[in-house]
Amino acid sequence: MKSSEKIYSNKLLTLLTKTSNFKKYEFDKEPFILYGAGLLGEKTLEGLTTLGIKPLAIGDSSPSQSRLFKKGIDVLSINQLIESYGNDVLVVLSIWSASYGEKARVKTIINNLNNLGFKNVVDITKLYNQYPSVFLPHYCLDIPSKIIDEKDKILKAYDLFKDIKSEKEYYNQIKWRLYHNNWDEFIKVDYPQYFEHDIYKLKDDDIIYDCGAYDGDTIKQIIKESKNRFKKIIAFEPDPNNYKKIIRFVNSKNDEFKRRVNVFECAVGDKDGALLFQSNNDESSLIVKEGNCKVRSITINDFIKTKKYNPPTIIKMDIEGFEFKALLGAKEVIKNFKPILAISVYHNQSDLWEIPLLIYSINKEYRFYLRQYTGDCWDTVLYAIPENRVLKSLCNII
Repeated sequence: MKSSEKIYSNKLLTLLTKTSNFKKYEFDKEPFILYGAGLLGEKTLEGLTTLGIKPLAIGDSSPSQSRLFKKGIDVLSINQLIESYGNDVLVVLSIWSASYGEKARVKTIINNLNNLGFKNVVDITKLYNQYPSVFLPHYCLDIPSKIIDEKDKILKAYDLFKDIKSEKEYYNQIKWRLYHNNWDEFIKVDYPQYFEHDIYKLKDDDIIYDCGAYDGDTIKQIIKESKNRFKKIIAFEPDPNNYKKIIRFVNSKNDEFKRRVNVFECAVGDKDGALLFQSNNDESSLIVKEGNCKVRSITINDFIKTKKYNPPTIIKMDIEGFEFKALLGAKEVIKNFKPILAISVYHNQSDLWEIPLLIYSINKEYRFYLRQYTGDCWDTVLYAIPENRVLKSLCNII
C-alpha cells in the first residue's frame, strides 16, 4: 500500500464523483471591463467579437504599450476606467501567465482593483467556461465535465506515481482542472525544470535530446547543471527565429563544445513529413492546422536510424501540445533503451493522465513523478525514470 493512499486516493475518488457548478455571468447582458491588454486579452477580445459581445472598455496598467493599443483599440488606465465607468462594474481579468513572478503581479493587480473599490473581479476562466465552443481548449483549461468522463483513466494514472509529493500534485492538478480555484494549494518547486535534483542526477555520459529547444534555454541549463560535463545534446527547434538564436549561441562556443551540441530545425512528432507551424518568435510557437510557415517533422525512432546518432539517455519535451504524438514517434527508443523522460504535461487537459498511461503502456519499467514549477497548471512536468536512474532516496518509496 502506498504511504499516501488513504489521503489522496479517497480524496481523488470523491473529487471525481462531483460535478463543478460555476457561477453564471450574463456577459452578453451585464456590462463588464476586460482588464489585461496583452496576448490573452487580444485572444479574448477576438472571441468576444465572434460572440457579438463587446466589453465596455479594455484596461491595462500600461495602455500605450499594449498590442491592442497599437492596433488602434482604446485601452484605458485604472484611473480612466474609474472616471468613465465607476467601480461597480464587473471586471474580467485577462491575465494568466506561467511564472510565480507574474502570478504575484496578478495578485497585486487584483488587490489594487479591490482597494480602488472594484469588488467584482473574476479571472478569465469564468468567461472561457461559459463559452467553451469559442474559447476552449486553452492549454490545459478545458470543459471541466471532461474530467468526470475520464475518471477511470485518471485513477489509473494516479496509481503510477511513486511519492507523496507527486500524488498531492496530481490531486491538485485534477482539482484545478475541475474548479480553477485552488491557486494557493500547489507545491512550489525550486529545483530546475526538467532536471529535478531529488529525482535524478545528470551523468557525464548522458546523451540528451532536447525537443522544443526554444532559444537554447534548456541547453544553457544543462551546461549549468552538469558543469558542462555531458556527452551529447541533440536539440530540435522548428521555429526559424528561435533556431537562429540557438545556432548563434552554439557558434559562440569553442570547437569542442560545437562537436557535442547538434541543432536541427525541425519538429518532433509521430511521423516524418511536413507540418504547418505558427511561428510566434517565442516559446509559444506551435503546430496548427493553419500556420504561417511549413516545417519538417521527424520521429525520434527514424532520426536515430537515418542519422546514425546514438539513442538518448534523456529526452526532454516541451512542444506545445505535440508531446503525445512525439512520444508515439519515440516508441521503439522508449521500449528498447529506457531513456529518462522529462515531459511537459500542461498543454492539453488530458496530457496529465494520457501521457503517463502511454509511457507505461510502452515500457512498464519506469517510475513516475510529477512536479510543477509555476503555481497552477503551467510548467507541469512528468518524470518517467528507469529503475537504474532513480535516486536511492526514492528507491524505498513503493
